[in-house]
Amino acid sequence: MEEKRKGRLQKVPFYWGMLQVMITKGAVTVSYTAMYTYTSELFPTVVRNTAVGCCSTIARVGAIMSSYMALWLVEAYGKLAMVIPFSLLSLTAAILTAAFLPETMKKPMPESISEVEGTKI
Repeated sequence: MEEKRKGRLQKVPFYWGMLQVMITKGAVTVSYTAMYTYTSELFPTVVRNTAVGCCSTIARVGAIMSSYMALWLVEAYGKLAMVIPFSLLSLTAAILTAAFLPETMKKPMPESISEVEGTKI
């Protein structure tokens, strides 16, 4: 059964794999832009550096875990199988960011924790 799965995935045309890689790269770029630009606007000034540092740490842990997941997917299903989960996760993160987080354009950035406590995030 494993060989049957590998055979089907290896028959996927090259351009389909390249399209998936390009979509994934775009989604990852959007995610990092959101993390470093948008999240820094959400946190008050007194904890902004610490909060962005925590977000960055979580992203680095995810990057470490993704390399192990990629190795497992390549061994189990072939080279093209690793692109699908990563592209879907990145696209989901971008959609959730755009849909549920508040707009910060032309609004004053919070200076203290008490200013943020009354907002709805």
